[in-house]
Amino acid sequence: MFQGYIKILNEISFLEKAKTKKVISPLWYTAMFIEEGWVKLETEGVIELYDKNTIMLASPYKNYRLQDHSKVLKLHTLSHVNKPILDNIDYDLRKFDVYQITQLWAGKVSFKIEEEDFIELLKLVAFLENQLKKETDNSIFFSYFIKSLFTSIVYFLNDCFDKSIAIDKDNSLRKKEITLSFFELVLEHYKQHKNLSFYADKLNISIKYLSISVKEITYKPASSFIALTVTNEAKRLLLETNYSISYIAEELNFSDQYSFGKFFKKHTNFSPLTYRKKSLSINFF
Repeated sequence: MFQGYIKILNEISFLEKAKTKKVISPLWYTAMFIEEGWVKLETEGVIELYDKNTIMLASPYKNYRLQDHSKVLKLHTLSHVNKPILDNIDYDLRKFDVYQITQLWAGKVSFKIEEEDFIELLKLVAFLENQLKKETDNSIFFSYFIKSLFTSIVYFLNDCFDKSIAIDKDNSLRKKEITLSFFELVLEHYKQHKNLSFYADKLNISIKYLSISVKEITYKPASSFIALTVTNEAKRLLLETNYSISYIAEELNFSDQYSFGKFFKKHTNFSPLTYRKKSLSINFF
């Protein structure tokens, strides 16, 4: 049930993907836990080193290149296929995605926690990885066990993300709550609603205050997140399915194929068909 929904890579499988093709990218928001050693990854021309006891967040909106790594390296990457797993997990994973998105939008792509907590977290991730390898559909209790184990990791990470979102002004706590609620609403309604007015009405605030709140917490305009969410789903459909461009346009609630193509090219610099062909050179994890 859960294999293919929850994705965990160790250093061996990660390096295989990173070295097979020059460009790698996660299909969804991914957390990388570096247990031992270090890796250097290039993103948008910037090279960053991530070392021991670091949690690094990888975005599906970015491509990565492995530049170098230590001879001794131990790591795990954890991600999930958002839509199918929502039906099988008792915890609302949109909140997990929202916290990761908030961190990435605020430019915080990595952070460290206490070594003792990091070790305990790694034990949970490694244990989950081993359990998924022997998954069986014959036991309902095993299914509940996997759900509980995965959600425990999610709760732990969300607590880390929440603590690391800086609050610098007296009124920023309210703006942080608005930003998180906005992201959560977008992940639920982005296909039908692509204008800020819908989300401002849902939150009972003005468009201006919504824009100010998101900009203060993430340093980026609120409208950009809606566009990126739609674009990411379009990328997923282009890469994971054989759906026609017209079908994808309809699925994402565009008036026609032309308007979808224009939107997609504006935000990716590629037409949907060109992106589908070009992405054959990217190794997804």
